Amino acid sequence: MNTLMAEVKKVEAEVQKEGGVKDTVEGMLKDVLESSRTKYQEFERMLHTQLDHSAH
Repeated sequence: MNTLMAEVKKVEAEVQKEGGVKDTVEGMLKDVLESSRTKYQEFERMLHTQLDHSAH
């Protein structure tokens, strides 16, 4: 939840700096989505690795 709040504050700062709300928010959401996707893939690989090791 703290990460989400940090992202919101980052978005607010970007919007104030650039003035383009829609483009700024879309860009930030894409960044958050990509980051989440990457973290999920890392988690998935770790899980598969642990399951493979525990199965042997």
